[in-house]
Amino acid sequence: MSASPPPLPDSYEGLYHRAHNLAQSGDVEAAIALYWRLTDRLRHLSERILARRPQLRELHRQARLELTGLLASEGRYAEALETEKVLLETDSGEAESWRRDLAVLRAAKGEVEAGLAELQALAEESPDEPQDWLLLGIESRLAGHLSESQNALDRAYQICLAGNCDHLADVHYQR
Repeated sequence: MSASPPPLPDSYEGLYHRAHNLAQSGDVEAAIALYWRLTDRLRHLSERILARRPQLRELHRQARLELTGLLASEGRYAEALETEKVLLETDSGEAESWRRDLAVLRAAKGEVEAGLAELQALAEESPDEPQDWLLLGIESRLAGHLSESQNALDRAYQICLAGNCDHLADVHYQR
């Protein structure tokens, strides 16, 4: 049994692998340029094509996530926000996760109050989910809102005490 051949350089998969390899090798600007090219091409695919090749939807999702991470690591938060907003529009199955990420990016961009308000709303929508309260506590502390941070972390702690919680060590550390 032979290994599958490498993807063609200008195919969707080939662009993804090249961008991913550039990012891993530290050539962030070149990786960002390739990810932009790839995500732009993938975004314009018709539903008919995506129905025939559903793996392209996942490739688009993965490429956007990696592009968002690179942009954020470079301090390019406005671009990272725009990149991830597309995921909120196209992958509603993980809307809560995208909203969480977008809120953190807003706060990092300088829209602190908007980011914290969105995190607060997410926490209140799922009041028994310690992860949302934990993230609100962390971001509030980073913004210098120590009282709000303590309240959110206390809430996460109480939720963890009430049931089995994978986040208890993180809650203790952040408190």
